[in-house]
Amino acid sequence: MRSKRYPREKIIYITNKPLDEWIHFFNHISNKYKKELLGSLPPAKGFRKDSQQSFEYTLKQIYLDIQNDRANEDIEESFIGQMFNNWLQSNTKLDRLLNSYDNSEDFQNEKRPVPPNSFLDIRCFSYLRKAEYEGRISIEEIQFFYEFGYFLKDPLIDIIIDDIYDIQKDINLILEEQNKRTALIESLQKVLNKKTDDESRLLYLNKKVQLIEQAMEKMIRSTPDMALINEKIQTIEQSLATTKENCENSTTPINEKIQIIEQSLATTKENSENSTTLINQTIQAIEQTLETSKVNSERSISVVNEKIQSITQMIESIETTTLETQTCSDRKDRSLIHLTQVQMSESIKIAKSFEDLEGTIVKNFKAIGLIKTKAQKLTSEILAGLGSGSLITFSGSLAFLLAETCAKSLAAKNEIQVMHIPVGLLDSYQFHQEVMGCLNKASQSDYLTAIILEGINLSAFECYAQTFCQMITNRLVNQEASFNHVVCFATLAEGPACLPISKEFCHFGPIFHSDHVGWGSKGVTKRLREVQYQKKIGITGFNPVNKLKFQKIYSIYLKI
Repeated sequence: MRSKRYPREKIIYITNKPLDEWIHFFNHISNKYKKELLGSLPPAKGFRKDSQQSFEYTLKQIYLDIQNDRANEDIEESFIGQMFNNWLQSNTKLDRLLNSYDNSEDFQNEKRPVPPNSFLDIRCFSYLRKAEYEGRISIEEIQFFYEFGYFLKDPLIDIIIDDIYDIQKDINLILEEQNKRTALIESLQKVLNKKTDDESRLLYLNKKVQLIEQAMEKMIRSTPDMALINEKIQTIEQSLATTKENCENSTTPINEKIQIIEQSLATTKENSENSTTLINQTIQAIEQTLETSKVNSERSISVVNEKIQSITQMIESIETTTLETQTCSDRKDRSLIHLTQVQMSESIKIAKSFEDLEGTIVKNFKAIGLIKTKAQKLTSEILAGLGSGSLITFSGSLAFLLAETCAKSLAAKNEIQVMHIPVGLLDSYQFHQEVMGCLNKASQSDYLTAIILEGINLSAFECYAQTFCQMITNRLVNQEASFNHVVCFATLAEGPACLPISKEFCHFGPIFHSDHVGWGSKGVTKRLREVQYQKKIGITGFNPVNKLKFQKIYSIYLKI
């Protein structure tokens, strides 16, 4: 089987695969062909020559170069094709099968061969599936051949490959059915065992019934004669008859008394009728008086309601005036610190790796006019400071531009919070409330959040920012990692209204002068890349630092 040229769509599909799939495919290549593939490249520093770790590190560097558009299309196609051929040569069984497969009809016209996914290409997968049924190759090898070969995604090829998995599904269903049958047999065995237990209980109950019957017979035999019982019954009947006569004799005086009571009740009834007329008359008089009092009370109630309404109106007017005065005072208090947000566009790129984040910051610094080498040095220093939990401070005429560029390059998905510090701020209450509000919003997000303090030397920093200073100090001495999802930037103002810059500002992090960072002759050359870093900034002591990245930053500091 002759190989065809990779289409550009397949090259893009393979380069967009995750790094783990590349490494998994690469590990199925023998060491001989790994060395043949990567032997022409410079060896990886810090690893043994021709070791598995050195091969994986070199492959990772090539993958990152392709992802960052540092390799042209011809290099990408040649490397992927060479890697696929080396994998194919490492799998001798699959290589032999493909050599015996004839697709020469696709190459009758050498100048214009048939493109990928031809009839012969699709039939090749049926040929490989048959070999898989016979146990000569595995499903994983067919999947690698399809994913990293020159074939485009095709539903017919997917159906052929998925049919291989359906056989395994049928086998699993047969095994599940067999397990169900064994479970059913076990449940039937339990029912049979329970039935034998019930039969034994029935025999036991029958024995108990026989014993009860025998005891009843003994009781009947032991009772006295029935004659004695009849005599007792007769004596009881005689005593009942005598008591009945006594009751009849005693009822006559009771009846006489009842008649006397009925006569007295008739006389009381006549007297009560006479009294009810008097009561009705008095009730009518009382009703008339009540009606007159009701009219008077309604008049008085209307007057009272009018007075209550006038009082409530007065109270409402007083409340509105007090609320207006309170709102005015609140506005005066809140007007000390102004909090604004930098609105971002909807097209925001997610940076998943530290290298991608570093490259984006360097490109943004170049876009605003920095020289490339200076931009790289400044980026390394800023990331080193953020990694230790420091406050990154900028001074000079372009201080806010640098702070805003760093914030857009790190935390563009969330709104960037900007706090404008006024002149003469002494109370720390409002600054504490604003900072805690920003931190609460940041804790609800899965991405980094950026805070910019503009003009921190317009007021005494140790007076109004006590809570903020404590947070930065705790991060620097590795006592607290609850706010490592927040990156903090600050700017220093210049002029007669500003306080002098003392050495205490350096306790919280580095200070970069924007006028001495290496500007080029050109201005803004292109639009900034708005990026959001997916991970949290690792503070030293909680998240391990990459050794290679640390050595790179250290070498840059030695050059400075």
